[in-house]
Amino acid sequence: MEKLLYDICLFRWARIGPIYLGNLFMFLLFFGGPILFGWLNQKGYNIFEIAIWAIKYVITYIFNLTIKNIINNYKARNIVFIMMIIALFIPNAIIKFIIILILSLLIINQNIEYRKRNYLKEYKFGKKVYCLLYITILIILLFILKYPMFVLIMPYVIVMFHILYWFKSKK
Repeated sequence: MEKLLYDICLFRWARIGPIYLGNLFMFLLFFGGPILFGWLNQKGYNIFEIAIWAIKYVITYIFNLTIKNIINNYKARNIVFIMMIIALFIPNAIIKFIIILILSLLIINQNIEYRKRNYLKEYKFGKKVYCLLYITILIILLFILKYPMFVLIMPYVIVMFHILYWFKSKK
């Protein structure tokens, strides 16, 4: 019995490592979770609103991290560019087009950030206007080329456009 009490001691769990500490947290969640929810319910709080708020908060936090570290990070342009080239090998044309379109919008956004930070160049319009212009051009091309040909050809055209722009910017 003494060994059992020693094993479930918090200090021993924390000292041994994260596996035992994780077990402690699961133990606390299993027993403490219903107690906490019951207490909140007695106090008049709506448990579902708290859960929805927590999920929204986590999603917002992940979204803000993504914006900060990927979309507005102009140092990640080459990684996104390599991902775009790898996406050309996806056999499904629709999925390939959607992934390349998203990565293309990321590269356009990162190029605008790079120009703003390195050249202090003020753009006449914001990022949203340039992205909407890009999407408008793609929609016009969709009406010109018709859907099957558009989905098959446009990923390669988009990647070639970015390759040419990349070589132009390296000069």
